Amino acid sequence: MASRLLRPSVAVLLFYSLYVIGVLSTRNFDPTAFIKIGIRYLNRDPHNPVVKLVYDVGFGPPYWDMGYDGQWYYYLALDPINAWGIFDNLGRYQRILYPLIVRFFALGKPHLVPYTMIVVNLVAIVVGTEITSRLLHTLGANPWYSLAYGWHIGQLYSLRYDLAEPLAYMFVLLAVYTYEKKRDVNLCAFFFGLSLFTKETAALFIGGSIASFLITRNFRGVKSILSRTLLPYVMYQLFLYQIFGIVPFFTTGAAPSPHSIMDMVPFYGAYLATLSMNYPLPEFLIMTFLIFIPSLLSFFIFIERMLARDHNPSVFALVFNAVFMMFLPKDAYLGPLNFNRISMGLATSFLTCSTITKKRWALNYSLLWILPFSTHFRFIEYL
Repeated sequence: MASRLLRPSVAVLLFYSLYVIGVLSTRNFDPTAFIKIGIRYLNRDPHNPVVKLVYDVGFGPPYWDMGYDGQWYYYLALDPINAWGIFDNLGRYQRILYPLIVRFFALGKPHLVPYTMIVVNLVAIVVGTEITSRLLHTLGANPWYSLAYGWHIGQLYSLRYDLAEPLAYMFVLLAVYTYEKKRDVNLCAFFFGLSLFTKETAALFIGGSIASFLITRNFRGVKSILSRTLLPYVMYQLFLYQIFGIVPFFTTGAAPSPHSIMDMVPFYGAYLATLSMNYPLPEFLIMTFLIFIPSLLSFFIFIERMLARDHNPSVFALVFNAVFMMFLPKDAYLGPLNFNRISMGLATSFLTCSTITKKRWALNYSLLWILPFSTHFRFIEYL
């Protein structure tokens, strides 16, 4: 029994449970302190039913002007029908799965929603860590490398601010695991679909699988992803277009969008953000070792695998995530909270690819991602 409990996912569970209790104890056990509600958007339409629900739930007044992304998931979980009235961007409706899951487990009771948001993310991080450790074990690597996923600083920020990344990458890992373990393309496509309805950046992993299946002539896999992953998502996008007159996929997030020749220079957005924010040494080092170097190493791994005629989906997912990070605009790198949560896709793809291709040196490198996890407790605004 003791040996079963001595595993990475249990270590992650214990730490985050203590962390959540610690944060709540400093906020009068107010779970809405995790959401970072922005008063500006509540004042946009004071008569909106969601605003009434927010104040009925109570706990404490909104402390922030603009707030952060967790507030949109909160409003959707409270009332998915009327939440659009106080949104900053209607495209946020495409990230619907996290708030719907929260609403389901909260039994539709508004007072339970803030607690459930925390619990769902905590479970997602633990499950994602467990899947990663099992994938490592299955492929002959040490399961404790999965701490690089569970204790990635982006997980801490996502839990602290009720964001959707932990759930999205949990579904991505389920998709990767079911394919690598059972070669079940149908179940893989199903989990990819869930990840896409949680956060659109999952498309980088889905694109990696499509590229792999096309090259290896796995047309059954392509058909499965088209029918079980992309078709439902496109239909939902068209549904939202009929309601709001927008295609949500192109309206949210920090997708690469070059406006000048300099935007085509790798990491130019990160360079501008570094100048603007005047990052101290710890932030610059974190950006370097969590994003810059892994992105460059990703191309080395990709080229080496292509020369070896290894067309595994994880190899393509890795290089797609690296390219994505290289050409993100300046806003994506403004602040550790932004660039660390966005880099979770790169970290997940780097870890899974390193595991599947049995690159021990890359797995050893991934352990560096645990270091920022310990240093960021000195920033009171992130606690």
